[in-house]
Amino acid sequence: MIFGGTVLKQDSDLINPIKKWGCYFMSIYNLVEKITGVKQQEHWIVLKLVEAIGKGVVDGETTVLNPEGLTKIFGKELDFLGKMPSNYTTNAGEYEILMFEKPGHTHFVLGDGKGGVLFDPLTAHDMGPYKLVSKRIFRSV
Repeated sequence: MIFGGTVLKQDSDLINPIKKWGCYFMSIYNLVEKITGVKQQEHWIVLKLVEAIGKGVVDGETTVLNPEGLTKIFGKELDFLGKMPSNYTTNAGEYEILMFEKPGHTHFVLGDGKGGVLFDPLTAHDMGPYKLVSKRIFRSV
């Protein structure tokens, strides 16, 4: 695959950050997919990562620096209401991305609006040892 004249190889460093650190990035993608009903191919998501890095919306390790900007890149403008405590009650019209922690590790998932997991970016992931510590709240514009 070619990005701006560069050949993307299987061991490209562009793909590894999504696999290693991209849980918040992928949770935002899945939030937009849930709202719009539009499912994209993996190569489209990689192209959007390149775009997001170029625009300063995420860094090279897929740390999300601008959640609203990332929702726009994924095709849906959402307001980011901020980081809320784990006991925050998600209101009608709001969407939640949950942040879990265990010693030495954090993980983000798309929430179901009631503090439960709707989508986990990792396959067959056991949330048992993790504790819900906060929520990232979004609302349609």
